[in-house]
Amino acid sequence: MSKESSKWWSLIQRELDGESYTRYKKKRKEAKTWYQNQGQYSAAEKTSWDSGVVVRSNLFQRDIDILAQSGWAEEPRFTVLTDLNDPRYQRGSTAFQAMLTKAWNETKANSEVEMAYLEALFGNVSYVALDFDRHRQLPSVRWVNGDIVIDPKAKGRLKRANWVAEVIERPFMEFYNDRTIPKEKRDAVHKKMMSYSKAEKFSMDQDIRLSYIWSKNGQAPWKTMEGRKHIILTDVLDEPLLVEDWPWPFLDPDEFPIYKLELRTIPDSPYGMTMFEALEPLYRAFNWAATFTLTDARKAATRKLFYNEGKINEPEKLSSGKHLEPVATKGNPGEAIHLQDYGSGSPVVYRVLEFIQQMHDQQSGVSDIVRGQSPGGRTTAEEVRTLQRNASVVF
Repeated sequence: MSKESSKWWSLIQRELDGESYTRYKKKRKEAKTWYQNQGQYSAAEKTSWDSGVVVRSNLFQRDIDILAQSGWAEEPRFTVLTDLNDPRYQRGSTAFQAMLTKAWNETKANSEVEMAYLEALFGNVSYVALDFDRHRQLPSVRWVNGDIVIDPKAKGRLKRANWVAEVIERPFMEFYNDRTIPKEKRDAVHKKMMSYSKAEKFSMDQDIRLSYIWSKNGQAPWKTMEGRKHIILTDVLDEPLLVEDWPWPFLDPDEFPIYKLELRTIPDSPYGMTMFEALEPLYRAFNWAATFTLTDARKAATRKLFYNEGKINEPEKLSSGKHLEPVATKGNPGEAIHLQDYGSGSPVVYRVLEFIQQMHDQQSGVSDIVRGQSPGGRTTAEEVRTLQRNASVVF
């Protein structure tokens, strides 16, 4: 492998294996697992309850669904304005506005950005990238579902980065049909993969690992400064698949064709804190209180039936009711049968359950969305208008 390609892969892999990215992937996975009603109790926690029954209330699932609906309640509308009174410029702005709207709708960009927003609700960070729809011949955007690696010196801030890499795995057939990569390079990859697969039958749907690098300072920024370069690498070949100038010349010097959505920003933290991580203690407390309430109610509803085994000939028939717990006695309570009522369950934990839910609704912002209210002192005017528009969200 060439020195430049080897250096790039080393930089990228170091970040992917680093503590920050490993923690980010772990927390994102935990959030998605919890959303799917899995991993909410350990085996020890499940068996610690007398009833053997645990409650998976999944307030997180409710939070995601409400925020997903309210945050994407309306599709974006494009408006292009001009300060000039010349009718020609006004007609031009109207035409440009229509072109933007057409490109957005034709390339189905709305679904891509919506997926990026949903991904950020789970992992706090997500990305969209500028793209070009060759079928429709229109610029477009796409949700990045691979790994994004940002120059570590930038601490997660794109404006300060010298390079950004997108690392993905693509099926070989999709890769081979990508005409942005020279055919001789695609053929070389095919030949190399065929040689790797002599022991096994080569399949066209095998994945190939690729890295798309956007560098502001050339192909090897650690030793030269050649201007902005787009580099495509694969771990199959030693040399790059493609090195070209950026195809987006209109971008400002501090911009990349990749945009980052970060919901909670923490200084010097590339990935911030996920919503699930911030609210997990309340989710667990709510599940515990709900399970305790259910267990308490079950105990209160299950009354003990004491019977004199010398007077009852068929005691097995007494256990047919799940709400009764037969207990044999040598003597007689009431000569044959005595039903012991232990009263109702404690209302204290139920009140704790309500308190936890109120805390959750306040901290998560769900109560603000439902009521169309602003949490005082921290919401901008635009956010207030958004909350008011979404006050009718039904869940």
